[in-house]
Amino acid sequence: MKISKNLKFYYAFIATALCLSTTQLHSMNIIEEISYPRPRVILGCSGGGLRGYVSARILEELEKAVGSPENPVHIHQIISGSIGDSTGAIISAEMALDPSAFKDNTSRSETESVPQRVAKLYVQKGPSIFSSQQPCALLDWLQKTSFGSFFTSIKNVFYPKYDGINLRKILEEEVKDLSLLDTRFAPQGKNYMTSSRIIPKRIELALLTCDMRTGTTYEFNSEKIRRGEQPNFLLKDALYAASAQATTFPTAHIHPIGPDKKYNMSQALDLIGEGPLDNPIFPALQMGLRQLKERGIDPMKELLNHYHEYKNGSRPPLLRIVHIGTGHHTTRMLPPEQFHQGGILKIMPNLLTTLLENQNANASQTVQLFAEYLPFVSFYNLEGETSISSLVDDQPTPEAFKELERVAISVTQTPDFINLSKSLKKDMQ
Repeated sequence: MKISKNLKFYYAFIATALCLSTTQLHSMNIIEEISYPRPRVILGCSGGGLRGYVSARILEELEKAVGSPENPVHIHQIISGSIGDSTGAIISAEMALDPSAFKDNTSRSETESVPQRVAKLYVQKGPSIFSSQQPCALLDWLQKTSFGSFFTSIKNVFYPKYDGINLRKILEEEVKDLSLLDTRFAPQGKNYMTSSRIIPKRIELALLTCDMRTGTTYEFNSEKIRRGEQPNFLLKDALYAASAQATTFPTAHIHPIGPDKKYNMSQALDLIGEGPLDNPIFPALQMGLRQLKERGIDPMKELLNHYHEYKNGSRPPLLRIVHIGTGHHTTRMLPPEQFHQGGILKIMPNLLTTLLENQNANASQTVQLFAEYLPFVSFYNLEGETSISSLVDDQPTPEAFKELERVAISVTQTPDFINLSKSLKKDMQ
């Protein structure tokens, strides 16, 4: 049954109202000209362990496609917001970090490709991230024997697979003592004006976690911290919390910090990453809609006044929501004729993988539906298919990286990647 244009129009109103109703807006005496020069771009990075290499490589190729291989346009010159979960939280944070905030800036450069840096991080540090520190060489050797492997498998039923010590160390080396507030200035960010001064705007960074005490989502958000709605945290702690999935790394017990970056020991949070049970795509849409509202742009009014112009493409979108995926697993459930031959241990891994992977796919389809009914939103899903499932995304073998590189290159040939790079190139002119 075809839906009439009028009915689609009303659906668009309903969809916008639902999105805005889930967004908390604060009252600030800030005014920005509605004729913002180019669409806001919100980056949403999914989790996936080692498969984060795919996301980093896609972003690296996107920089070259928007600019050129010799003179790439860096991601931080494009985005006004970045949100991620699990390994996607690390990527999102790296894209938003301000290199000038490092006390020792010798390892950072304004001209370097951050996605390229992150891709190398996965290759070089992957084996260390997904490992545990052993108190002595003998135990390290025993763990690699058949008996040690069996014991480890039994232990992993009751405890996380890794102790998280190496991951914490790598995060500390990577982001030093930076906090969630240490983000870059957003592109053309000095548009916030009061009666007396210009307020520079920074890239909004959000990381998704789950509060173990309440069972609800806890979102680290740099803008909420700036507004005093949320305590500040060291970035290394927030990133570990976002990465600490229950079966992989221990729960993060972290403390907020004060203006001097010293821990406030009277407060604490117990967090794990939401990982495949959540997806940053819909929160990215919410972030984008809220940013429009905060900048004096009413999405409902825009929909009323310019619906047909957005629909036919004669008016550029207000938002570009970009999902950087770590690869959709191609392995599916066992064939029905094999169910009677498979016990629970054979069926459950396939079932679990299918449920988790389909959750991510459904999240993408949901935002695609919103984008269809909200024509001022353009959605791009940069995700390929890989043979590496969420059950083995912690095995950094040469074969794994070869497969991940194949996935990344395949994404650069998709219509969404090509259309996005052309649109961003046009936005930058």
